[in-house]
Amino acid sequence: MSRVSWGAIIALVLAGQAAQATVVVPVAGKTSVNFGGGYIRVGSTSVVQAGDQVMVGSSGFAKVVYNKKCVVKVAPGAVYTIQSVPPCEGLGALPADHDAFALGGLALGVTGAAILFNRHNSPASP
Repeated sequence: MSRVSWGAIIALVLAGQAAQATVVVPVAGKTSVNFGGGYIRVGSTSVVQAGDQVMVGSSGFAKVVYNKKCVVKVAPGAVYTIQSVPPCEGLGALPADHDAFALGGLALGVTGAAILFNRHNSPASP
């Protein structure tokens, strides 16, 4: 595989991560979202955008999922405004789940394959 092919593979992986939509997930009680025209009650996972507001009732609870590594919990009685940049970015903390280990394993596997591939396809010395 050429360097261009490796670059294409890496670009596709990164594009898949960037394409993930931000969603609000009602967990308990009443959850409403203001998409710009007033609050609408949502009973299931809904796609939201920057500037939308999530309001949770006094006995409710919801999650805003920016990506697998950034989940914001919206407490009972709170109003949360969706950010254009996930608030968890740049904090340097490991995610609560095992995604960091899976991603690290993938990176090591790709690196190892590239090293082995380049070792066997080196031009012969003159």
